[in-house]
Amino acid sequence: MLLTAAGLGLLFMPATLVALTKVPDKDAGLAASLPNVGQQVGGAIGLAILGTVAWSVVATTARHAAAAAQAAAAAAAKAGHPLHVTAAQAKAAQTAIANHALATGFSRGFEVSAGIMVLALIVVIVMVRIKREDLAGVQPMPV
Repeated sequence: MLLTAAGLGLLFMPATLVALTKVPDKDAGLAASLPNVGQQVGGAIGLAILGTVAWSVVATTARHAAAAAQAAAAAAAKAGHPLHVTAAQAKAAQTAIANHALATGFSRGFEVSAGIMVLALIVVIVMVRIKREDLAGVQPMPV
């Protein structure tokens, strides 16, 4: 989290400078607002997408694990070896299924997040064509 916070802090100002490069002074206010809008909207949409992915995988994994456990119990009973599960064992199995489902779901969410970041890197490399010379004339804001 600290590394992400430091990286984002170091990214916001250069992103604003790139967004304002070659923008006439009369349009600077509008151009300066666009990175902020992108951050707010992108964060909301990104969180919605990643949350949907993560919780969908959690639900699917839990459902499949519960179905597999029931199928195994039914197969054991059909073979003449019924399972005798205590309440504590059933609770432990439910906890293990839930923990596995959560780990799988949030792992998938992080994988999708990493994919989005790679896609964003490719877009930045292809789309942003600002050279150091283009930023040479940028005046810092008066204090």
